[in-house]
Amino acid sequence: MKWGLAAMLFGSGTAAAQTTETPPPPTPTATEEATTLDTVSVLGSRGQPRSVSSSAVPIDIIGAEEFRNQGSTDALDQLRVLVPSFNVSTIPIDDAASLIRPANLRGLPPDNTLVLVNGKRFHRSAVITFLGHGLSDGSQGPDLSVFPSLALEQVEVLRDGAAAQYGSDAIAGVINFGLKKISEGGAFEAFAGQYYEGDGFTTQYSAQIGLPLTARGYATLTAEWRQADDTSRSVQRNDAAAAIAAGYPGVPVPAQIWGSPKVDDDLKFVANLGISGDSVDVYLFGNYAQREVDGGFYFRDPTARSGVYSNDGGATLLIGDTTGAGGCPTIALRDGAGNLIPYSTVSAAVAALPSNCFTFLSTLPGGFTPRFGGSLEDMSVVGGVKGTWGNAWHWDASVTYGRNDIDFVIYNTVNASLGAAQPAGLRFSPGGNTQTEKGVNFDVGRDIETSFTAQPVRLSAGAEWREESFEVKAGDAASTGIGPLTEQGFALGSNGFNGFNPRTAGEWDRKNWAVYLDMEAQFTEQWLLAAAIRHEDFDDFGSTTNGKLTARFDVSDTFALRGAYNTGFRAPTPGQANISQISTAFNGSVLEDIATLPPTNPIAILKGSRPLTPEESKNLSWAWCGAAATGWSRWTATASRWKTASHSAPASR
Repeated sequence: MKWGLAAMLFGSGTAAAQTTETPPPPTPTATEEATTLDTVSVLGSRGQPRSVSSSAVPIDIIGAEEFRNQGSTDALDQLRVLVPSFNVSTIPIDDAASLIRPANLRGLPPDNTLVLVNGKRFHRSAVITFLGHGLSDGSQGPDLSVFPSLALEQVEVLRDGAAAQYGSDAIAGVINFGLKKISEGGAFEAFAGQYYEGDGFTTQYSAQIGLPLTARGYATLTAEWRQADDTSRSVQRNDAAAAIAAGYPGVPVPAQIWGSPKVDDDLKFVANLGISGDSVDVYLFGNYAQREVDGGFYFRDPTARSGVYSNDGGATLLIGDTTGAGGCPTIALRDGAGNLIPYSTVSAAVAALPSNCFTFLSTLPGGFTPRFGGSLEDMSVVGGVKGTWGNAWHWDASVTYGRNDIDFVIYNTVNASLGAAQPAGLRFSPGGNTQTEKGVNFDVGRDIETSFTAQPVRLSAGAEWREESFEVKAGDAASTGIGPLTEQGFALGSNGFNGFNPRTAGEWDRKNWAVYLDMEAQFTEQWLLAAAIRHEDFDDFGSTTNGKLTARFDVSDTFALRGAYNTGFRAPTPGQANISQISTAFNGSVLEDIATLPPTNPIAILKGSRPLTPEESKNLSWAWCGAAATGWSRWTATASRWKTASHSAPASR
C-alpha cells in the first residue's frame, strides 16, 4: 500500500476552467445533454468522430480528470487501473524490461497494440523483452511511460483488431493519446509519497503552460520530473542463509532484491502546437524523455554458481590455472552428505593455493548480486498540414520521426573468464540498442450523398510510407571478452547480461508502403455498416492485404447490437529478426545462461530455425449494449467475445 500527498495549482485562462472554483454550468436542455454526455472518439472509424455509445466497436475513453483522480503518478499505472483489458507487467528481475515495462492489451503481447499520438503512429522502443515471462517473450512494444499525464486531454483505447485501418501492430487494438490544446493559462502539480513499508519514496513535479501562437494558434507545453527510490519485498534466499550459517563473510542481507528498480531523473516533455487558417491548418507536436534506471539481478551463490564458483553443482570449488604451471588442488565445498563445509576450513585451503591458482572465493567470498540498468532517451516529432478542398474533400499530410535509444550498464558483477583482471568498480558497459522510425502519411476523405442511405456515405483513403531501423551498439571489451580462463570452465562476458559482441553489432532497416480504403454507410437510422481494406508491402517480408467489416443495429434508443470481423498482421521488426543476446534465467529451479540467436545464425540454423514470418490474425467480436439517461445519470453495459489466432517462427533460444 502506498501513501502520498499531492498539490495542484492552476493559472488563469483555459486551464483554470478545470478547477472546482469554476461556476457550475446551467442545467442543459435535452439537446445539450446529448452533446455533453457523449464523449467522442476518432478511433474505429475514418469518418467523423463518434460518441462511445454510438460506436460500432468497443472503445474506452479516459478523460484528463480521470488521470487527475488517480493515486498513481505514472501514466502506465493510471491506465492499468482505468482500462480493465489493459495490463502492465511489473517484474523486478527482467533484464531490459526493467527499463521499459511491457504493457498488454486484451492478453496479447505489447507489440500487438498500435499506439497513436494525436492520431499519428508512435514509434516502438529499443527494448526487446528477452525475459517476458511467457506473454511478452521476444516482443518489442512502444514505451508508453514517456508521456506526462498532465499533457493528456484524453486517451482512447480501441479493443478490436484494426490492422486494416491503421496497419501493422494493431492486432489487439489501438491506443490513441490525445494531447491538450490550450492557448492560455497553465497548471502545476507536486506529489510526494512512499509505501507503508518505508521504501519507494517518490517525488514528482509537473507543469503546463498554454501560449498563443498568433491570434489563431496555440502552443501547449508540458513538463514532468520524477524520481522514485527502489523497493524491496525480499526474504533471504535459502542458499544465502546456508552460506551465512557456514561462516561465509560478506553475504548480502537480503542477498537478492525483489522489488521495483530505482528511477533517477525521469524527465518528460511534450509540446503540442497548431495554427488554424481559413482552409489550411498547420500542426506540430512531439516529445522528449530521458531517465536512469537501476535494478537488481539474481544472487550468485559462492558455494554453487556455475561458471564462477563451481562447475559440478557445488561439490568442489572452481579453480583456474593462470600460468599453466599446474599444481592447483581440488577443494571440496560440501561433505559426503552434501552439507556445506565451514568457510574456515575452505578459506584455509584457498589461502594455501599456489600463486598461479585463482578462485573468486578469494576476492568475493560472499558471492555477489549484479545490478543492472541503463540510460534511456526517447524523442519524436510530427509535423503536418490539413485542410479542405472546396466544400467536399478534407485532407491531411504529415511527416513523423521517432527515436528510442538505450545504453545498458551492469555492475557489481564479473567476467569470470578474466580471472582477477576485472574492470574498475566491477562495472561494465554491455552496449545498447536504438530504434528509429520515419514516416510520411497522406489521407483524404469526403462525404458522398446517395439515394440509398439515410446519411452521406463517408469515404476515406490514404497512403503511407515508413522506414524503421534497429541498431545494436557493441559493448566494451570487458563485457564481451573471452578471457584466458574460458577453456577452464569460467563463464565469459559480463555475468548476468553479456555485452553485445562487435561481430553481432550492426544496424538493420526495413521500408514499407501501404494504401487503404475505408467506407462507412448509415443505410437507415438504425443500421450502420462499415468496411476497410488495406494493402501493405514490406521490402523484406513481401506484401499482405487485410480487411475489416463492421456493423451496428440500434434495436431501440437504449439497446443495440454490434459486431466486427477483421484480419490482421504484424511484421517482425528488424530488431527481432537480427538481435543476439545471452541472459540468465531460471530453467526449472536452476539458473542458466540462455542464448537468443537470430534465425539466420549458423548455430540457430543447425538447431532447425526458420526465417521469421509475419503474424496473422482473425478477430471476431460481437456485443450487445444498452444505455439509459435520466437527468444527471447515465449507464452503459456491453458484453463481447473475441478470438485471435497468430503465428510466427520464433528466434532460437
